[in-house]
Amino acid sequence: MSITDISKLSWNDYKKDTFASVISKGQKGKGKTMAAGLQKYIDIKKLRQHPKNVRKSYDGIEELAASVRENGILQNLTVVPDPATDGYYLVVIGNRRLLAAREAGLDKVPCRVEENMGEGEQIATMLLENMQRKNLNLIEESKGVQMTLDLGFDIDELSKKTGLSKKSLKERKKIADLDLDYSEVPEETMKQITIADMEKLAGVRDEEARQEILKTVGSDDFAYNITKQVNKERCELWKNCMKGLLKGKAEEVFQSLAYGEYEESDYYYESDREKKFPEFDDDHRYVYYFNNATMMILYSINKADDTAEADAELEEEDDSAYVKVLEERKQKQKRAEARSEEERTLLAMRKNYMMSKTEQKSLPYNRLLYWVTYCWVGSEDIDDELYAELIGKTEEELEVYDFNALDAARDAEFDPVNVIKLIYAALESRWHMSNLPCDFSGHFVDDFKAESWQTMYNFLEECGYKVSKREWAIVGGTSDLYEKDEEEDD
Repeated sequence: MSITDISKLSWNDYKKDTFASVISKGQKGKGKTMAAGLQKYIDIKKLRQHPKNVRKSYDGIEELAASVRENGILQNLTVVPDPATDGYYLVVIGNRRLLAAREAGLDKVPCRVEENMGEGEQIATMLLENMQRKNLNLIEESKGVQMTLDLGFDIDELSKKTGLSKKSLKERKKIADLDLDYSEVPEETMKQITIADMEKLAGVRDEEARQEILKTVGSDDFAYNITKQVNKERCELWKNCMKGLLKGKAEEVFQSLAYGEYEESDYYYESDREKKFPEFDDDHRYVYYFNNATMMILYSINKADDTAEADAELEEEDDSAYVKVLEERKQKQKRAEARSEEERTLLAMRKNYMMSKTEQKSLPYNRLLYWVTYCWVGSEDIDDELYAELIGKTEEELEVYDFNALDAARDAEFDPVNVIKLIYAALESRWHMSNLPCDFSGHFVDDFKAESWQTMYNFLEECGYKVSKREWAIVGGTSDLYEKDEEEDD
């Protein structure tokens, strides 16, 4: 029987080929009469699970074993001769039944031996049989799809055989192309991995980082780690581009300048990608500095007023003091960059959630009224740009400049999801929620700003957003982003 014939068999076709008619109840699958020339009983010790089977885990073996003890094996296993050991066989279809038969204590099981089935047909048969019965998790399906395509099948043919859409098959191929090692992912977590999880992970370019992030799949940190890494990669790309453009024209410095007469220009990653550099001339010295992950400062220093030599003399006079100040400056810079990166990561996560998950969950009408009133008490500010992005429109298409609590309450009954997004945009604008609740030096500020963050997250939780431990640590002041007062140790 060819792979094409096998893929066309229905469940009723399988039942016609069972041993139900020749197995006497109570014989427990031992010593039964066989239909000559079609099947034979094989010693269970001579049957091995197929090494190329993409399915690695099997559920419900104990329940199936109980059924086998009561009724025997009602459907034959499909096997092929094991090329590695004469007289032994590899199970192509029926690995789960084989495990149950061993658990039930059977000596022999009914098998159909396929003498002429090549390795390619064996792999395709196992894949199709498992996918048709929905026995594979997403990762196993992805590996199986890739193996089958490697055998020469195309997407159209595989779609017809498995019943999966072409889109689903292409999604699984993309997952296989990531070439990830899943050995450290728990079996239960493997069953819960979704297409959405893998699509997000595919957005990470760095292969080592991608593999490391995979270890957190299924946890609160998974989405955070992806967002943080994607932001980091985008910023690094922007930094490298800026460095390339300035090569030979300006030198990089670590910290902002403390000497000389100079002019400075800011270049923001998000908004100044097209901003042009000044005209470089010989009367000035140019240096640039990345003050955090999202902005570069370009300094134009008048050579006549440049006092770099004076700073060098100061360094020679008190080298130890200079080094200490420089080290403190570096540490503060690193902490500031970490806070900035965390800030942008959490903002991106909140915004992404509001753009997607709120489509599926709406607040009760009375809660909407509460929040719109809460947002507009004493303020009618709203982040028009953010709100436009959340609902997929341009600022020009919106008329929210005169929008107030009364309007929001009236519209809540007709368009609750967009009102939720409007409330969120108002919260972001009113309290500048993108700023971490700490002062300039990095010390936690336990005041209105922190309370505002808690207000924000209370609202998001009502919308279905799951606040991670990392976010609560930032809101509560226990995050390692914050500096501790030295006086506390005294």
